[in-house]
Amino acid sequence: MGRFTLHLADAAPRTGLRLSLLDATGRTVYAQALAPTSTQVPVVVGPQPAGLYLLRLEGPNGFLATQRLVLQ
Repeated sequence: MGRFTLHLADAAPRTGLRLSLLDATGRTVYAQALAPTSTQVPVVVGPQPAGLYLLRLEGPNGFLATQRLVLQ
């Protein structure tokens, strides 16, 4: 089971954020809308194979942040 805590930077918007986790083929394996007051978000993605994933954070006005993530 993949677990991690997402720490949002001060520059990230606080409303309208959506978190997605994509596998190596680009398929969304997890998605969650974030609460407006969240600065630390615990994420449990369930049983996923170990490997490389892409974490996407999308928000209003075209805000987009991506990060590679390795689940072990």
